[in-house]
Amino acid sequence: MATAFETESCSRCGGSGQHSFNGEHSRCYKCDGKNNGMALTKRGRAAKEFYLAMRNIAVADVKIGDAIKTLNFKKLSVTEISRGTHPWMPKSDRMGFLFTNKDGKSDWIGDNETISLIPSAEQNAVFIAQALAYQETLTKSGTPRKHSLARDKN
Repeated sequence: MATAFETESCSRCGGSGQHSFNGEHSRCYKCDGKNNGMALTKRGRAAKEFYLAMRNIAVADVKIGDAIKTLNFKKLSVTEISRGTHPWMPKSDRMGFLFTNKDGKSDWIGDNETISLIPSAEQNAVFIAQALAYQETLTKSGTPRKHSLARDKN
């Protein structure tokens, strides 16, 4: 699967996706042998981190119908939300939310935690567009550009 973020030919494997250093296997550790040997640039990596950060939401902001990623589930489509203490630790007084899917599978997440939202196709397109716009503001080293006042006035 190709990435939307800036990439370059992998400097470790030369773009082949394979690099046998330890003799166990030949997959390159830098590009992971994916994307035809292309690795994220520093700008691309910063933009991807920005994109992933946009997907993090407060647990209290999860709504029925949302798809979330938890420690226990790669994808949990929320059909029911209940609030209370941890159901599997009865002596716990820590409050949180229990998210349940249509199959009855559930996961409890504490109040002060954030969760990764799995965006719909429309949400994802917006997040990608924002991350690509952010990428354009970065220097080659992946840091925000410093604008001088003189340049901003012109």
